[in-house]
Amino acid sequence: MSETVTCSACPNHVCPNIDSYREHCETKWHKFNLNRRMMGYQVLTEEEYMAQHGGDPQDDKKKQHDTAHQQKTPATPAIPEGMVNICIAFQHSGEKWSHKFLVRKGSTIMDLKRAMVKTDSPQEDLVSFSLKRGMMRMTNFETLDQCDTFDFHWVGQEEGQRLLDRDTQRKAREDEEAKERERRKEELAQETRRLQAAAEAKQKEGEERKRREEEEKKEAERKEEETRKQEEARRKEKEEKRRDEEKRREEQRRLEEQHRKEQEEKRRKEQEEKRQEEERRREEQRRLDEVRRKEQEEKRQDQERRKKEEDKALEGRRVGAETRTDGSNGPGAHREIVVWIDRDLDLKATLRVKASTTVKDLKEELAKMNPTALASPEDFGLVDPLFGAELAEGDVVEPTWDDLEIFLRLNRG
Repeated sequence: MSETVTCSACPNHVCPNIDSYREHCETKWHKFNLNRRMMGYQVLTEEEYMAQHGGDPQDDKKKQHDTAHQQKTPATPAIPEGMVNICIAFQHSGEKWSHKFLVRKGSTIMDLKRAMVKTDSPQEDLVSFSLKRGMMRMTNFETLDQCDTFDFHWVGQEEGQRLLDRDTQRKAREDEEAKERERRKEELAQETRRLQAAAEAKQKEGEERKRREEEEKKEAERKEEETRKQEEARRKEKEEKRRDEEKRREEQRRLEEQHRKEQEEKRRKEQEEKRQEEERRREEQRRLDEVRRKEQEEKRQDQERRKKEEDKALEGRRVGAETRTDGSNGPGAHREIVVWIDRDLDLKATLRVKASTTVKDLKEELAKMNPTALASPEDFGLVDPLFGAELAEGDVVEPTWDDLEIFLRLNRG
């Protein structure tokens, strides 16, 4: 059997079970009473609510926002001078409401708690609950100097009495500390007056000492002025000597600088003459080198001309001998091989070789054909373009070698 539930917001309303209570909490009548209780006004019974608003108070949630806001609450009265308005927030069984209390400014929390209970309530009612600001409990003897809001917290008679005793002891300690502070303040005032009197006496003594010091200072300043004048006269004399010495040194530096410039000018002229002489010598040497080079070039060209004539004669004799040889494809037959010096520039040499001719023979023949007569067979090599490898000097000319390529050995020692 389900247990009945009594609504704390709606007077004289009892629900048969928890499900019925939940449905009741969704009604406009219940929410209307919650709003009035939070504002500190009297809640209405079911008959009073129906008389004011009409309809069934158990309606569903179709018009939840109308009734609570259409009810106009009376304007909050102004707070009288010297009073503060304290709002107490209550919470019980999931329900929340608040109530405001008007107390005198400077009242304690205990005075506020007396205003919250009935005048004939026993002392146990005052200590059975406490007030909190957030998570902090307000002591029973804290003063209220402005409007504020506190949360109601039930602690029970035993815990409340313990908190009251602790607050009373704390209040006694604070009162004792306040008296001690007053006593110390009075002692400090007396000490201050004593120190002020001593300071005044010391000030008079200081003024007298200051007067004597002023007189001594004036006498010292007079003596210092006389000493300063004497020092100034000696300083001027030293300054005159220093200027004379500076003039002498400046003249010495000028003469030394003039001598240095003359020496530098002399050295510069000598160096310029040496440089010109060296230029003339180099020019003469270049002219002689050019004459020798031309003579060597003419000699080389004369040698090449004679060499060509000799080669031409030898070639004529060799051709005649080959013509008399029987068989064109035998071991003594000749054929032509093209040796490329530079394909991009179309530079090439055509050689007639025998079947027994070696790579070394080809290199020697190419070296002889060099117009400068400065090349030797060790300065270059021959490459078969089909394989890209250098040919050994002992290799015999192959029938497949129609053309070869020259590469230079630039790093030869």
